[in-house]
Amino acid sequence: MIKNMEKSKKTIIVHIFKILYCYTSAENPVTQIHITEYLKDIGIICDRKTVGRNIKYLQGMNLPIFKTYGTPAGYYYDKTKDTFLKVYDASQKQ
Repeated sequence: MIKNMEKSKKTIIVHIFKILYCYTSAENPVTQIHITEYLKDIGIICDRKTVGRNIKYLQGMNLPIFKTYGTPAGYYYDKTKDTFLKVYDASQKQ
């Protein structure tokens, strides 16, 4: 059985993906600090560097996660360039 602390550490990347996918856009990016605050609100404690590292892992999987500079600055998931989930969705329909 997985302890609560272990479970929350292992699920951080899933929560970060969900935040980026569901709640961001090029016009509404989110910062690493905002992500850490959201995770804290749901009982998962981590630092900004952990969030950044997990975002890099997601980008390494060729997910369309981009960083904006200027105002507003932050990260967002570009659903218009999403081929990963479209391929997955198509394979589920067969």
